[in-house]
Amino acid sequence: MTHTYGKNSICKGTRIFEPVFLGFPSIDHFRKTDYPGATIGDNAVFRTGTIIYSNVTIGNNFSTGHNVINDPGTYHYR
Repeated sequence: MTHTYGKNSICKGTRIFEPVFLGFPSIDHFRKTDYPGATIGDNAVFRTGTIIYSNVTIGNNFSTGHNVINDPGTYHYR
C-alpha cells in the first residue's frame, strides 16, 4: 500500500513497490491538513520501505534502495 500525505506531484513512469510513504509530514506539518508533499520527476523508482518526507523534490530517473528515508527540504537530481 502506498501512503500519501500532503499535496504530492508524481510525474509519468514512476514505479512504486509498496509499502511506500510519500509526503510524510515533517514536525512543522504535524496536525495540518494542507501542506506541500513531495514533487517526483519522471521515471522514478521507489522500492519497498521508502519514506519521502514533505517538501522534497526529486528529479527524473531517480531510484531508491529498500528502506530509504529522504528528509524534508532535500533535492535530488540526476
